[in-house]
Amino acid sequence: MKKLFYCSVLFVASFAFLQCSQSKEESLTAACEEEFVEVTSQDEYEPDAKSLPQTNSEDSPSGTLPAGKKMEKRVDVTIDSKQTSLCREYVDSLIVRFHAYVENETYSNYKNSYRLTIRVPAASLDSFVAGLSGSQGTIVDKNVCVEDRTAEYTDLSSRKKTQEAMLDNYRQMLSRATKISDMLEIQNRIDEIQMAADRSQGRLNQIDHNVNYSVLAIRIEDKSYVSPDPDDDSFTLGDFGRAIANGWHGLVMVLWAILNLWPLWIFIGAVIYLIGRYKKK
Repeated sequence: MKKLFYCSVLFVASFAFLQCSQSKEESLTAACEEEFVEVTSQDEYEPDAKSLPQTNSEDSPSGTLPAGKKMEKRVDVTIDSKQTSLCREYVDSLIVRFHAYVENETYSNYKNSYRLTIRVPAASLDSFVAGLSGSQGTIVDKNVCVEDRTAEYTDLSSRKKTQEAMLDNYRQMLSRATKISDMLEIQNRIDEIQMAADRSQGRLNQIDHNVNYSVLAIRIEDKSYVSPDPDDDSFTLGDFGRAIANGWHGLVMVLWAILNLWPLWIFIGAVIYLIGRYKKK
């Protein structure tokens, strides 16, 4: 009977200890959430007008972009030029003039064409495009695309502000914590929120860069240039001359290879000579 009594007391004590630990953990989380609500309830998901850079209509391309908006602009231009290399050099002069930079460039010798992706300051984009009309070529195609990133930027700014408030609350709780287990739990939560805040800030920086530096994609090509057809079986006078040159080159290479094997020829000659003398005997 006493054993049953002791077991019951031990079970009740263990259950009470577990309930106490769980309630303490819940109170810790609830306290953090309560402090967080008090800090963020007044301005949750409201964009800070001071944090959003205002765009002056005089600085925006053609003065058409509204102030305070986060607009990403891209222009695709195709230039037909008989002198693609000179046209490319002219584009380089515009890049220096408008403080732009080349993000990507490819050249096709087969098609005699250039493909460039240029980052141009947004305020200078229209002037840069207008300057292309003075190049050694003609603009045959132009496409303009504008994407509004204001809603995404506002949401990310509010989210970043919320995450920073949560970090402040958790850091205050960490400074007041006395147990190692509480410290580890709070620190893990701080690390998670910090990673999310860093991702938000990275995306904000990317949007700012895309807004400040527009994309200008330029294709320079010679429409009249006819690339050689590998399936063309026609035989021209030029092909005849190349065939003669290739044959002569092959003959020279064979003679050169024979001369390089002179030790082998000496050895073969010596063997033939010795065999002839042996048969005579």
